[in-house]
Amino acid sequence: MIPVLDIAARLALYAALTLLLGLLSFTLIGARGGEAPRPSRRGWLGFLVVLSLLATVAQLLTQTAAMAGSLAAASDLLTLQLVLTTTATGRMTILRVVLLGLTAAALFVTPRRRPMIGAVLGSAVAAGALATLAWNSHAAMQDSRTGLVHLSADIVHMWAAAIWIGALAALSTSVLRKTDAQTETGARAAFDALARFSVVGPAVVAVLVLTGLVNGAFLVGVGNVLSLATNLYGRLLLLKLALFAAMLGLAAANRYRLTPALGQTLSDAAARGPVLARLRRCLVLETALAALVLVLVAWLGTLAPPVSG
Repeated sequence: MIPVLDIAARLALYAALTLLLGLLSFTLIGARGGEAPRPSRRGWLGFLVVLSLLATVAQLLTQTAAMAGSLAAASDLLTLQLVLTTTATGRMTILRVVLLGLTAAALFVTPRRRPMIGAVLGSAVAAGALATLAWNSHAAMQDSRTGLVHLSADIVHMWAAAIWIGALAALSTSVLRKTDAQTETGARAAFDALARFSVVGPAVVAVLVLTGLVNGAFLVGVGNVLSLATNLYGRLLLLKLALFAAMLGLAAANRYRLTPALGQTLSDAAARGPVLARLRRCLVLETALAALVLVLVAWLGTLAPPVSG
């Protein structure tokens, strides 16, 4: 029961923090003329802050139960205090709560007339909150200089993933909504958002691949690559890589085929409709694959990697 609850808490925390930073990052990427676009609506971001706080508490309870070996330990205040004050995970939990509070302040205290100030400050603090998750991962178990390299790669990997997933969530649920894209103005706004993200997209992918290779070297090891399919961790990792490859294929189709096609049909409503429909399907599928990747990341975080064997 405890591993299942731990995976669920990790997933909720990963998803909430990833979307929080990702949507804020998309606000900055999609900014034009100093105005924050639709994905920066404070209500959704406030919901993600609250969800992140609740998931933080849930994960603290599940990890405390896992350390003590029983669910009852999660309700023992002394045990919780010991975890918070004597472990790196506990200290990062406290720091995350503080950073989430600062994120909320950046979003809701800054003037509405200057939304980009809140987006910049919120992004910076949310990036710190997401980075604290690295101390819940295998990277935090190494104390040497190489461990610092692993920890840094893990943090940068999470930041890059957040930028990609946040853009997918924003584009698939807001920018390409039917009600907005039916008009030429709405379609042009969708095209502009897609075009702006396509500028940073390749860099995000490159960072994900590079940091993924670094993480793989530490967690799997060169000597264990050929035997990945023989254990659960390896099979889940291979599935994650397959989903990532599928996301790359969809992203390439979006950038090199569908987005240019949308640009060519902006003034032709009859031709524009089918292109937008294909874009929506492609983005929704890519977002669904990203959600499955987050599930696998949460699951992998509870398993011992090959190098530990």
